[in-house]
Amino acid sequence: MLGTSAGAVKSVLHRARVTLTEPGPNDSGAASRLSVGMGVEPIVQRYLDAFNARDADAVAALLHEDAVTTIVGSAEELGREVTRGASLAEWAADPNDQWAMAGRFDGRHVLFVFFRTAEHDRALAWMIELEIGDGGIHRQRQYYFCPELTAYAAASLGVPAVSHGHRYVLPAASGER
Repeated sequence: MLGTSAGAVKSVLHRARVTLTEPGPNDSGAASRLSVGMGVEPIVQRYLDAFNARDADAVAALLHEDAVTTIVGSAEELGREVTRGASLAEWAADPNDQWAMAGRFDGRHVLFVFFRTAEHDRALAWMIELEIGDGGIHRQRQYYFCPELTAYAAASLGVPAVSHGHRYVLPAASGER
């Protein structure tokens, strides 16, 4: 489903565990290795502002014309217009109360997306990793369908997780079961 080998997944998991358990020079463990609310590059701040305003057109405008959006475990969208018409359109119509914050996870800069639910004021829903260059976003990886990764990051942040499963559930065509 992830388009990678079991060995590669185990390697990433091992690196994540080591990163979160080894204290760095100025910290004493995992809590400071995974954090939210950090300063970000101007283009990332514009992405956050557009995301938090639920402005799909503004998010799309930040993508390079040939940007690749990977919804890990589900799909890959090639180009700004494809992303705008597919995952961004779906996201803009999502009724969940949600917002994003910048942070670090496994040594990488990511955006943490939170939902407000009936049970929790803040629950981690998924993460987004951006690759930036030449004044635009060239690639975004959406970890929306990665429930184990989301649960792991949420536990490290001390917040609950919201799971979306492993893929979209498509409605059955009429007459099918």
